[in-house]
Amino acid sequence: MADYLVSGAKLKCTFGTVPGNLNVVVPNGVTIGGKNVATMTDSIPMVNIGCFGKCNVVPTAPKPCTPAGVWMNTNNGTVVNEIPTLTKDSYIICTAGGGKISPITTGQ
Repeated sequence: MADYLVSGAKLKCTFGTVPGNLNVVVPNGVTIGGKNVATMTDSIPMVNIGCFGKCNVVPTAPKPCTPAGVWMNTNNGTVVNEIPTLTKDSYIICTAGGGKISPITTGQ
């Protein structure tokens, strides 16, 4: 069984200064331990993907974090409402700074 991400999973960005959270704000009807299972549409900056502190893409001039991108390596074999789910192997390459956003925990 895959390690699915659920609302509350901790995420990290290779250029961020602190971990962020994954928030599934629209209930999709599928839960694990009472928490909504995340899908590839849970990628809205500052809504689904929390801030990672300062973006250190240029370490001498950190800028505010504005995470953005599309989830990759999704679980196409397990879908919720025809949308692939996210697992511990899913990630985003941030279009704002180029960092890799990936799970630290699944939230379960």
